[in-house]
Amino acid sequence: IYVLSLHHLYRENDFLISILNIRLFLTSMINRLHILILLISLCCGISPAHNRHVRHLTIDDGLSSNAIYSITQDNLGRMWFGTIDGLHCYDGNKVSIWRDSGIKTLGQVIYAIKEDSGKRLWIGSEMGLAVFDLKKEKFFSSPIENDGFKIMSPVSDILFDSKERVWITTAGQGVFCQDLKTGRINHYVA
Repeated sequence: IYVLSLHHLYRENDFLISILNIRLFLTSMINRLHILILLISLCCGISPAHNRHVRHLTIDDGLSSNAIYSITQDNLGRMWFGTIDGLHCYDGNKVSIWRDSGIKTLGQVIYAIKEDSGKRLWIGSEMGLAVFDLKKEKFFSSPIENDGFKIMSPVSDILFDSKERVWITTAGQGVFCQDLKTGRINHYVA
């Protein structure tokens, strides 16, 4: 009887250990699930502390077109939209349309808008590249027009790198790179 009791006790102990292991496993999985849900919430911005107001702008709000190719926010918080019908600015209250027929490189279809450190918007259109001075609120022709280089095709993208250079990609002429400190321009043909 003594031997049977030890064997019975051993089986009960084994059973209790199995139950404890299962409980530990489930607790660990639940904790991992809580951490995963927390990480997903933080990454996706799903948090009760972040109540974000999203405003949808349409033709009814002053946009001349709902076809938007590019969006950027300037240093004053204004939103700039490149549409198939020009450059639009939303200041939080109203939409303004910015045009200048005297600038030949400022086309109607705006593909790219980027702000530089000098508070200027670089605007790529189907006619080339133009610059808008945010302080003077005035357009200028492309600054990339020296040493025989001139952008005369649609500008598809604009990028500023950490070495104070601007990279302009075009549909037809390849890539232009201008060092903003020296003014030197490189042209890379595809």
